[in-house]
Order: sequence, then structure tokens, then C-alpha cells
Amino acid sequence: MTSPVTWRAAALAVLCAALVSCGPRHDTPGSRAAWDAAQTRLDENRPGYSVTVLREFLGVWGRYEIARKAERAIEKYEGGIDKTLDRAIEAARDGRFDVADTIIDDLLEHFGESAAGHRARASRRLDLPLVRARALFTEGKYDEAEELVLQVRAVNDNEYRAKEIDHLLENLNVAMRSHAQGDVHRAHAAARVIQKEMLFRRAREGRFPRAFNDGDLRTLADDAGRRPGEALTIESYRVDDKEYRIVARSKGADGFRYEITPARIRQVSHQ
Repeated sequence: MTSPVTWRAAALAVLCAALVSCGPRHDTPGSRAAWDAAQTRLDENRPGYSVTVLREFLGVWGRYEIARKAERAIEKYEGGIDKTLDRAIEAARDGRFDVADTIIDDLLEHFGESAAGHRARASRRLDLPLVRARALFTEGKYDEAEELVLQVRAVNDNEYRAKEIDHLLENLNVAMRSHAQGDVHRAHAAARVIQKEMLFRRAREGRFPRAFNDGDLRTLADDAGRRPGEALTIESYRVDDKEYRIVARSKGADGFRYEITPARIRQVSHQ
């Protein structure tokens, strides 16, 4: 007859064997190769996609020791989404809008209904357009920048952002006025070059030229090398024995038309 001690020893042995069989399996060349392959597919700018890759890995190799690395990586990606969104905005500020769009697209696809997805949606609708508007502002594309800012203002519900929007619109307004004044100055300077050329031709040829167009403008420059053809385009030219009359349109954002004669330069209309 088997003693109680022997039975207890046998039961303990079976239990230990069961525990070992239920614990993590030792890694194999296959599990390590699969992990290496999974790592090559991970992308810090696509955290949602990366988590999907890691979960696929766990679905096959989840009982191996190396699965712990995948689990820690998932925790890192899911716990760092706020920092990932901040990185998207920073990328946009650096002019890397492709990186910013990649991050936002990934978060919307994989975390769309979560808090991260809602923040990504707000960034796409509000933050990124404002960053783009500032970039356009820096490039001197004031009309495009203003259009973006006004779109954001129409849907914004954040008081802090509202102050930022008002400040940016104010700066745009100042820049646009200054730019318009610069266009007027350049147009008048170009018109004076044209007047000087007309006087030179009459002195040389005994009359004003019978024709004058943009091709003639491209041959002219002032003492500083500035070309009137960069500021004006000729729309009409009339001449008689005593006088000429040129109507030229500004190439600036103002679109003003100017009348140029031997005696005057004046604005005659707006486009």
C-alpha cells in the first residue's frame, strides 16, 4: 500500500509539471526571427499601425518569453500618444507637414473614437491649419494664410486659441497693408523708369515709339537693377506726335491700373 507521503510527493510533481507547461516557453530561433521581423515594421510616426503589428505577433508567439518585449512595446506606444501628437505639431512647425499628416492619419484610423482620436481630430481641424497659416504668412502668402485662419476661427471653441487667432489676424492685417503700400511704391518706381525711357527715345529718334509693350519692359532696368516688368504689365499704349498714354496694371496683390503720360503717373482704376 502506498503511503500518504508518497501520494503527496506524486501530486506535487504533477502540479510542478503543470505549472512549468503553462508558463512562458523558452524562445526558439523561430520566435526570435519573428520578433526581429516585427521590429522592422514598427514606426514611431504610426503608433496605431505599430500596435497592430505587435498584437499580430502576440497572436502567434504570445506564449514565448519574447512576447514580454512586444507587450512592453505596446504599453510604450499606447502610453505615449500625447507625446506623438505633440511631435506631429512640432513636425508641422518645422515644415514637415508630410510627417504631421502621417501621424494624424494613423491616430484617426486606429484610435478614432478614443480620447487620442478626438485630440487628433482637433489637431487636424484646428492646430495644423494654424501652423500652415503661419508658414504661409512667413512666405508672404497673406491671402492664403488669412483664409486658413478665418476657417479655423469659424469652428474654434477654445478661448486660448481664440486669442491666438485674433493676434495672427491682426499681424496679417498689418502685413497686408504694408505689402500693398510696397506694391504701390514699386509700381510708381516702374512707371518713372518708363517715363525716362520714353524721353530718351524721343531725344534719340525725334519721336515717341510707335509701339510699346511688355517685351520693351523686359529690356529696362533702373539704376539699382530693378526691372519695371516685375512690377507692371502693359495693357494699352497710344501715341501721337506730342504725347503718349500707357495704361499698365500692377502685378502686385492690389491689382491697380496706372495711367502713365509724359506729365503724370496716376492710379485710374482697381482690377
